[in-house]
Amino acid sequence: LASGAAWDPTGRTRLGPPAEDSAPPEGVLGIHLWDGSTHEHLGVIDVGPCGGWPLEVSGDVVLVRTLVPSTDPASASDQDDPVITGCRWYEGGVGNYLVNRDSREMTLLGVTNLGLTWNLGLALSEDGSVAAVVDLPADDFALGDREDAESTRVLDTTSGTEVARLENVFPFDLDVTGERILVKSSEPYPTNEQITTTWKVLSVADGRTLIEFGAHGATSY
Repeated sequence: LASGAAWDPTGRTRLGPPAEDSAPPEGVLGIHLWDGSTHEHLGVIDVGPCGGWPLEVSGDVVLVRTLVPSTDPASASDQDDPVITGCRWYEGGVGNYLVNRDSREMTLLGVTNLGLTWNLGLALSEDGSVAAVVDLPADDFALGDREDAESTRVLDTTSGTEVARLENVFPFDLDVTGERILVKSSEPYPTNEQITTTWKVLSVADGRTLIEFGAHGATSY
């Protein structure tokens, strides 16, 4: 099992002391791992000075989210970056990382806007070999007319290479080996501007629709 703790010095639900002290509680931030059978605490994965939260655990890897500068995710480890040093969550982006439980190596899969619900937009196959992440950069979030506003990147977790890009869909789940993906597809009705939501199972290899669950007038999870 995995749980996480993040630090937001200005947030009403922050951990620790008043905001003016601006110091997170020691030893709490990061991704906590637990043995699901014995409930033994297996340690904490350091994912940066602002902490983070896990979305899925499978085999030797954990999918996590943590704060990164929206303009330059590579500088997330730079202790001089004001977004990171101040844990300014609403000024940066959310980095989607694949973390190896043993080596603690972190691989950035993509950056999303914090406006995205915290536990959506990522999927991991049961064997941990394939991951999917919605491509929704913070700088592009306001551009509602982007045709690829909800494109999904599917990646090989071993090599980190992109194996597929699925346009206009939002990822929810992958099957055991990552060959099929459950997505939400939102497209306008042919006759007007109303949006209809359709759930689909796609083939990752070629993007074919294998199963379609019909149209819905409202979003469901």
